[in-house]
Amino acid sequence: MYTIKPTVAYKFTDNISLGGGPMWYRIYDFGGIQGYPNSAVLAPPPTAPDGQIRLNTAGNHWGWQLGTLIKLTESTVSGIIFVAPWS
Repeated sequence: MYTIKPTVAYKFTDNISLGGGPMWYRIYDFGGIQGYPNSAVLAPPPTAPDGQIRLNTAGNHWGWQLGTLIKLTESTVSGIIFVAPWS
């Protein structure tokens, strides 16, 4: 996966900044398989499924991001970011 996130930020005060912008990401299908070991318990062989889920995570998508940075003291800074897809 890779992401392109152009971001613009504004410094409201010496202690608070807010930023955000669009993002575009590309996800590659890596052919992942996730297993569930309890499949034989639910339906004993020979009718039991293989207990696996094939993951298809490929695609391109647009989204947005919003974040803030707060300077608590001269040596301590805290930040939070929110990222969401556009539907």
